[in-house]
Amino acid sequence: PHRVGHECSFYEDFALRGIRVDPCLVSCTFTVPPRLTDRSGKLATRAIANLVDEVGGAVVHVEGLPMNVSVDMSISFLASAKLHDELEIITSRVLGQKGGYAGTVVLVKNKQTGELFG
Repeated sequence: PHRVGHECSFYEDFALRGIRVDPCLVSCTFTVPPRLTDRSGKLATRAIANLVDEVGGAVVHVEGLPMNVSVDMSISFLASAKLHDELEIITSRVLGQKGGYAGTVVLVKNKQTGELFG
């Protein structure tokens, strides 16, 4: 059975498959797969929110401790991505921490066009 906070759930694995994260740096690429597109062939907004949540959470994760849940997220959708577009998470960093709360920023761009995505 799945152990919450200790291993990836089916949902996390399903949404995050294809992301590569380098040690000591949350900078990765993500190719838009068919399973995460909407009816118009664009990356679904819910998938974008999940991607930002997971990458933002990874930057504050402490090994051996359970992951906390997101309480407040603000995402600006500046562009859209299509099936097979390669996105680059160019920045994922901590803005600050106070107690159990951490603020992060995640910037995503289309790797081919350089267009800031969200």
